[in-house]
Amino acid sequence: MEAAVRFLQLKPFHEAVELSLLTVLPAVQPPWPVGATAAEQLEERALQSARDFIEGVAVRLQSLGYQARGHAVLGTPSNMILREASKLRSELILMGSRGRQGVTRFVLGSVSHAVLHQMPCPVLVFH
Repeated sequence: MEAAVRFLQLKPFHEAVELSLLTVLPAVQPPWPVGATAAEQLEERALQSARDFIEGVAVRLQSLGYQARGHAVLGTPSNMILREASKLRSELILMGSRGRQGVTRFVLGSVSHAVLHQMPCPVLVFH
């Protein structure tokens, strides 16, 4: 008797889902003195690198059959996430957390905490 093995690619969603991937780079000045043009060039290179990364992730998700698009922006992370999610009328936000605690969290803040308490849709934070 011959046994047949089937591998099924199970997706967690039964209907088509559009995934919008977002990465936010905080707008900061270099720690050394540079001219405005040099600072803009550094910022643009960093933004382009972030775009390349997030678009690469979107391509990998597309190869698995998902509708995905990547987007990279400059700004305050929590504000930009809230703005983009509201603009897209997001139904669920998945985001990572570095798990900062104590003084580090007090000084740097928590993006996931801010988003969790300000979004009207569900937010899933993973570590």
